[in-house]
Amino acid sequence: MKKLFLFVIIFLFLNALIFPVFFEYFYKQALELSWSGNYEKSEELFEELMRMDNTNKDMIISYTNLLGWQGKFDKAKILLLNFENQDYDIKSNLAKIYFWAEEFDQAYEIYSFLKDNDYDLEENALEFIKIFGEYGIFTSEEAKSTVYKIQYGDTLFSISRKTGISVNEIIQLNNLKEPYKIIEGQELKLSLNYDSLFSQALYLSRIGQFSRAEEIFDKLLILFKNDELLIAYSNNLAWQEKYSEAIKFLKNYDSHSNDILNQLGKISVWNSDFDEAYKHYKKLYDVNYTLNREVMDFIQQYEHFNNIPLSFDWSSGYYEIRKGDTLFNISVKIGINVEEIIKLNNLKEPYTLYPSQKLKIK
Repeated sequence: MKKLFLFVIIFLFLNALIFPVFFEYFYKQALELSWSGNYEKSEELFEELMRMDNTNKDMIISYTNLLGWQGKFDKAKILLLNFENQDYDIKSNLAKIYFWAEEFDQAYEIYSFLKDNDYDLEENALEFIKIFGEYGIFTSEEAKSTVYKIQYGDTLFSISRKTGISVNEIIQLNNLKEPYKIIEGQELKLSLNYDSLFSQALYLSRIGQFSRAEEIFDKLLILFKNDELLIAYSNNLAWQEKYSEAIKFLKNYDSHSNDILNQLGKISVWNSDFDEAYKHYKKLYDVNYTLNREVMDFIQQYEHFNNIPLSFDWSSGYYEIRKGDTLFNISVKIGINVEEIIKLNNLKEPYTLYPSQKLKIK
């Protein structure tokens, strides 16, 4: 009996020593397979590891990430929700899986809880909370109606693929009857959740998921052509250093709005095409468009180095008011807050301004 007892003690002791070594070895193997894109073999190893120890938090997080990368969101969520130790790391990973699955309400709820409890969230999560809070529309039920003109070769299926709107929805919105014949030039009414899709694309673009953002932007551009969308799409290209492509994209839409001109100026600067940037910014300056201090400095420096008569000169410490100026747009242009301008010039309500009036800015 004593020998048996001693044998059991030795076995348990050796198992306690050896098991962690084996577990760590196979865990590293599973991670390496996962990172190299060998998801199937990695998942098999993780399944074995789960049978060995389903209480290891780091392993659970790694395994659910692997499932998420494969689009197996439900399986990942079940594992995380069933994990006994529902600590903040697990909650954070669950929020990430919800976001990947485009279940934004749940992701926002968990991320907000973690933020309120001072959990150290990643920048991507904080950016998501900010955008969701700012727009409040990641999962908005409101949709915008628009018209799509049928082109040569279009079918209901191809229109559905391009816009992301189901064939059944197109049929119902337009009261189409079998055999659902459509002809070139015919107009179809489509309903698209613009705000929700735009905010998703904007967020994906800001966190560097440029390809995914572009897919959504492309669908929106089929139906909508507004400055907000054009600027966001061109930023998505420019942040990938595709400056020429971004500029060509903006010019192709032939929008003459001042906001688009400002965007062209900005991307031209990023592209080191200062002549082009100055051309755009000078047009905006001449119509008193609200340019920020950085752009105003660019205009002045460009004119100075190219021996062009200065459009303005603030070296005297005064700003000469132009038609259309307000305290706010002056504040943006010179980089001084409104309260300081009021204080420097001892202005009284209602702060009436007149063209050619000079304001002290130093």
